[in-house]
Amino acid sequence: MENNSQNHATKKGAEPNSSVNISRRNFSRIGAAAPILMSLASPSALGAPCLSNMMSGHLYQDRGQCSPGWSPGGWKNVGGSEPDWNSTPFQYGTYDPTATYTHNNGQQRECGLNKRNEYECYVDGTTLSEALSYYGLGCPTALIPICNLPMVTILNENPGGSAGNFAGHFVAALLNASHSGITYVMTPSQLVGLYNDPSTIPEPYTGNIGSFLDSTW
Repeated sequence: MENNSQNHATKKGAEPNSSVNISRRNFSRIGAAAPILMSLASPSALGAPCLSNMMSGHLYQDRGQCSPGWSPGGWKNVGGSEPDWNSTPFQYGTYDPTATYTHNNGQQRECGLNKRNEYECYVDGTTLSEALSYYGLGCPTALIPICNLPMVTILNENPGGSAGNFAGHFVAALLNASHSGITYVMTPSQLVGLYNDPSTIPEPYTGNIGSFLDSTW
């Protein structure tokens, strides 16, 4: 398991545009409760023009209109403070001293009060299914078996790995598209569309969702 310092990921490019509306952090975030659809006036919700322009053949020229996002390694940073999950409608999780985590020797141990660096000690985080339902979207076919897992679990365990279904990449991209301080290259709906049909991914990444998403953070 990576330690806390290893979980930090350096974000490429400049900091998010400070003019972006960050009022979304004031809304109730989605945890174990049923998701509620809300109309949010933010670039992520309304849709950035970058992906459409990229698909028209202007990959590099139009990248400057949008902010690069955080990588899966950044989003799985324990506690959800950097990057800030509070700037999304979703919840990293709540620390639970009675939860258990997997020790280095493979044994399960109770979290207690001093294991805030263990992601397994956080409970009631938003599941991938809840996050997609927030936007009225269904789970991509390849991710259906893990869609009911918390996004934090998917980021840390990355079922399928980088050579498989890129589940961790998908979750990171969804969080970037939902962050009020990031004008991400695509909307959640566009992300699901590209994942379901990799042949529509812009050149030179056509057919390779992992490499394409790597280029967006």
